Amino acid sequence: MIHLSPRASAVAALLSSTLGALLVLTAPAAHAAAPGDLVITEIMVAPPTAGSAYREWFEVYVTNSFSLEGCELLRSPTSDPGDADVKDTIEGVGTVWAEQYLLFARDEDYVVGDAGEPGAAEAVFAYDYFLSFSNTDPFHLFVVCDGVVIDSIGMEWALFADDCEGNGCAAALRPERLSANANDLLPDAWCLPPPELTFVNSAGDVATGTPGVANECRVDAHPQPGQVAFTELMLDPGETAPWLELHNAADHAVLLDGCLLRRVRADDPGDAEYTTLTATGGAPLHLHGGETRVLAAGACLDADPDDPDVAACGFDEVVFDGVTLHADGEHTLELACPVDDDESSGEVTVDAVTYQLDSFQVEARHSLQFVPDDPASAAEDNDRWTDWCPAADAQCFMRHDSEVCEYGTPGSLGECLVAPVEEEPADCACRVSGGQVGPGAWLAVAGWIALARRRWTKDGR
Repeated sequence: MIHLSPRASAVAALLSSTLGALLVLTAPAAHAAAPGDLVITEIMVAPPTAGSAYREWFEVYVTNSFSLEGCELLRSPTSDPGDADVKDTIEGVGTVWAEQYLLFARDEDYVVGDAGEPGAAEAVFAYDYFLSFSNTDPFHLFVVCDGVVIDSIGMEWALFADDCEGNGCAAALRPERLSANANDLLPDAWCLPPPELTFVNSAGDVATGTPGVANECRVDAHPQPGQVAFTELMLDPGETAPWLELHNAADHAVLLDGCLLRRVRADDPGDAEYTTLTATGGAPLHLHGGETRVLAAGACLDADPDDPDVAACGFDEVVFDGVTLHADGEHTLELACPVDDDESSGEVTVDAVTYQLDSFQVEARHSLQFVPDDPASAAEDNDRWTDWCPAADAQCFMRHDSEVCEYGTPGSLGECLVAPVEEEPADCACRVSGGQVGPGAWLAVAGWIALARRRWTKDGR
């Protein structure tokens, strides 16, 4: 034990006081809450059922220090916080500091383990039992401070449920999407953690997730032949870019990053172009089980006039360059992906279609679409052009700054509203038969489809 003289003790006390004051002055000050000060990063929508029916929780990452005291948690069936059906006020938390993960649990003090157990993770706030998440219906979660939405997410567990095996799973924000804007895109911004990342909750049940630490995502595999199919081609558009559509017939997500989109002219193999598919913003490009997605040549089909931050693609398009979708001549489109095999390298053709647009009586601004009877065999069935049909006048969509329709169903499997292509002798050009539906009779339907599709894309589906 060290003994100090009275004078030394006084000096030490003065230094200690001065140092404490300096630390207070130099510590980062918490400011009034602002949008983006925290990011919702993980949510346990489907906890294990045995003994833990209410072991739901969610995680946030604090980007800027601020006071959470008196802020509210809201659950709403819509993207409008004014429609919230349950809310709870945060109490006893006070100032939260930047660069940390915080856990909020449903009526529980601990998310991982229990008090005094090694590795236990305590929730900073136990929210009301009735602020429950749904495993069946989409919902929105909001963090609101003084009437300002700090962050929110829309969540639909059905988009992840088929890939959650063996135990409860948390839906996790992809690490490269760590911002209050980037986490809004569902499902692409979110993933399931690797199955080996398990924890034991406070009820003693094993679940999959990364509560309280940085997220990790499963590594998805590239699609196998037949799993992804071409389902729509817009080769002669009006005011939009040409585009095509891919459908994932598998019941799980596949990785399109690194896959090649290739076009080859039949009568001139030297006329070939290809591009490597990748998503913008650094996030992996996934196609979820049953998902249908648009790939647009060079530009988005439309911008969102109400949100300049996503002026990109209102139809959630993947924009590619380097491949021209010609409307004249005979061409083959191929999707080729890397072989996920440590013992081999190279690529495999997932799907290919050969088309000649001038063989069909397809009007300008109308897509040519394939509607599979059995999505699982789509990549095989789409080789038969008798199963393709032109978009109908009822299937209208348009740019926000246009009064002229484009016709197709970008981003969703449509329905053939006109007769498909007829069988023709080999020496005859194919043609489209059957009368098309008149625009007058379908005007109301067209408006409904356009409105529904905009609402669908705006909700992040």
